Amino acid sequence: PLYHSFGLMCFLWTAVVKKASIDFNSGMLGLRMLSRKKLKQGVLHISPAQLRFMLNEKLDQPIAGMRAVSVGGGPVYSEELTALRKKFDPNTQFFVTYGLTEAGPRVSTGIASEGRGFGYIGKPFPSVSARVMDSSGELREEGEGLFYIKSPGLFLNPSPKKLESGFYCTDDLVKIDPSGNMYFLSRADDLINVGGVSTYPEEIESVTRLIPGVIDCIVFKTSDPVFGEVPALFVEGEVDQADVRNFLSERLDLNQLPRKITTLKTLPRNSLNKVDR
Repeated sequence: PLYHSFGLMCFLWTAVVKKASIDFNSGMLGLRMLSRKKLKQGVLHISPAQLRFMLNEKLDQPIAGMRAVSVGGGPVYSEELTALRKKFDPNTQFFVTYGLTEAGPRVSTGIASEGRGFGYIGKPFPSVSARVMDSSGELREEGEGLFYIKSPGLFLNPSPKKLESGFYCTDDLVKIDPSGNMYFLSRADDLINVGGVSTYPEEIESVTRLIPGVIDCIVFKTSDPVFGEVPALFVEGEVDQADVRNFLSERLDLNQLPRKITTLKTLPRNSLNKVDR
């Protein structure tokens, strides 16, 4: 969409600098559309919503001519990336990335590999510094907490309320391990506090999408007289609620299990095909 003007400017400038061509599509880019193109050293960037759209497509043969595929704009599960790999030539490289319009718009990247787990977003670019703010309000180089970044591409004149020692608050929750690998956990506003235990909707959603028959899903927090807040799950697809509950009970912790599951034929979506919360 044209209102994503900053992203469009970055794509156009990349084409000028790298002397590359850009393929503009009139609709949602899918694998079937890609299979009809003659690609050579192609680079494709997709959102998690596009990834899941592509996973539901059937192909006669893998996509050839693609050098690299990157997935960003939200967390993905390693199983989803593994499934997408099978739809491309084995030589295609896969990356994950984390972006922020206010900061450049990319902050980190990493090679997508099996076993990384939920929400892996790589490491910060060399020009970007990353910190997490712990419960005491200290900025630390590792741990879990609110995500703060320092970037030369940060937009001008951010609100002083969003700054701490020159670092900008992204309003996201992340984990940074001792090696500097970063994992997206949740938007801060979406965090569910189940009896004092932090529960991340995106992790519940990622596991739910592994269920056969599930097209997409979304998790909200709802009030509970005992735990204060609990997760409620809405599922798009032809699935049985009992099957969903049994699948999740084998893979999620007790605090992560949705107290209410609702199945719908379709979920409302915005112009980028993301579920409209």
